[in-house]
Amino acid sequence: MKTSAADIPSLDLPDNAVIGVLGHYGNENLGDEASIDALIAQIRQRLPAARPAGFSVNPLDTAERFGIPAYPIRRGLSNRRPSEQPIPASAGPSGESADSGLRARLKSIPWLRDGVILLRQLLGAVAGCPGELRFLMRAFGQVRGLDLLMVAGSNQFLDNFGGTWGFPYTLLKWTLLARLSGTPVIFVCIGAGPLDRALSKRMICWALGLSTYVSFRDKASQQLLEESGYRGKSWVYPDLAFGLPGALGSRGGLTADAKLLVGINPMPVYDKRYWFVHDEGLYQGYVEQLAACAAEFMADGHQCILWSSHPRDELVIEDVMLALEARLGRSLDRAEMVHAPRSVKSLVDTLGQLDLSIATRFHGVVLSLWAGLPTVSICYYRKQNDVMEDLGQGGMTLAFEDLDGEVLLERFRELAARRGLVRGELETGVQVYRQALSAQFDGLFGAVGSRQDVGLTRAQWHQT
Repeated sequence: MKTSAADIPSLDLPDNAVIGVLGHYGNENLGDEASIDALIAQIRQRLPAARPAGFSVNPLDTAERFGIPAYPIRRGLSNRRPSEQPIPASAGPSGESADSGLRARLKSIPWLRDGVILLRQLLGAVAGCPGELRFLMRAFGQVRGLDLLMVAGSNQFLDNFGGTWGFPYTLLKWTLLARLSGTPVIFVCIGAGPLDRALSKRMICWALGLSTYVSFRDKASQQLLEESGYRGKSWVYPDLAFGLPGALGSRGGLTADAKLLVGINPMPVYDKRYWFVHDEGLYQGYVEQLAACAAEFMADGHQCILWSSHPRDELVIEDVMLALEARLGRSLDRAEMVHAPRSVKSLVDTLGQLDLSIATRFHGVVLSLWAGLPTVSICYYRKQNDVMEDLGQGGMTLAFEDLDGEVLLERFRELAARRGLVRGELETGVQVYRQALSAQFDGLFGAVGSRQDVGLTRAQWHQT
């Protein structure tokens, strides 16, 4: 992991630069929101008079959350928050799907399914051309007023959600618009994969080729883009969320036999209400294993909560709660056991109460580690395993597809016994990550205090 800024190109920006922060955030995914919060803090430390502007999937949420002007990154985006969006009535973890009978059999034929998808995309593209052209004209006017466009963090180099015309096309069009308007573009701490389609890879490589600076959040992401055809220079730095302001530590001073507060962060992987691949067997097995382990934790006298970092996590939380109640033969108090924060601060407050974390969502893992929490990671993609390995916690990762409740319980008990030592390891590792991120932004914007402090404070900017 990089810790020096010596070879990073320095950006020549005015003290009061208007900096666009573009990403697929704004959907109440608090890991992504934490990354943007950390990024804005890094900018303002170095450019106190800078004026950030958000470019997100929900500009209303972004404007309210960060107190900045915000614009949509795609046409037709809803200004309703994800928690306000209706859940499809036809989908349920144990109910009958609407895709049954003949329709389901037709969809199971790969060439037919792919042909229908392509036809829909072509028809949608033709029908949407006038609207897209109007959107591009407005977007060009928005980026023309920027001094810099930053594509920021998260896992944006992918095509499993939304296909080629989702993330890849969105990133390419904004990069092209910015460069046509004379605005430099940088990509900062981006994750990559899954990225499978040839056109998706070309679009992203074209976008990166037009940029001034590229950094990835892990070596595997960098390698994937290099294998996809990107030949430019790039750097590797930690995930932006590790730079979230504030120093946290889980509760200390507990004896070896102390009763612990264990936080479980489920995620609806393979759930047909959310995931891009549906596998009811894997999903239900995951729910049952989490419920079984939670029952064992409680039988040992520990307290257990289930926490979310995305509104859709609450779907699987309810499924786990129902399975847990079935095992225990009694009702449970959801007000006590379910934590569903809607802000980064509220999530941080929840993490600050915990002694151990069992997390599935990537930023559930990242923020647990950032908070100094000994963590078991249930990995649905290599990115969780990569960060756990890099921080010396590789033995505490379990594959989602092969999740075994007995092994999870064994890892939990091992972690509980070693929690003091693990907290020390995490404190050291996360501090290295924070220093690395600071070095990256020192290189891009100049070290903290190197410019005259003539700008608004963050609190003052939020009031404007």
